Amino acid sequence: MVAPGLAWTILLAPLGAALLITLVGIRRRRLSAALAIGALLISFIGAARIFLEALQHPALLPIEWSVPWIALPGLTIPFGILLDRLSILMTLVV
Repeated sequence: MVAPGLAWTILLAPLGAALLITLVGIRRRRLSAALAIGALLISFIGAARIFLEALQHPALLPIEWSVPWIALPGLTIPFGILLDRLSILMTLVV
């Protein structure tokens, strides 16, 4: 079973690295490079793990997780992740 935390990590690791680079490493080129490469490796390893789990258990797809992003009376806008065959393949390609 694909863990939802892993899918969120794929999405948020590069964003976190970009924030850290902006805050701390803007003048430190080696630190900025290490943070960027580390975040990309984390995302790729997570995408590969999800891909391998999807190959083992294809009947579990598609999987969807969402959280309410904007919740007003009469209007709810969710933010989430949908994992199907195409989106899993695209995480490896991109």
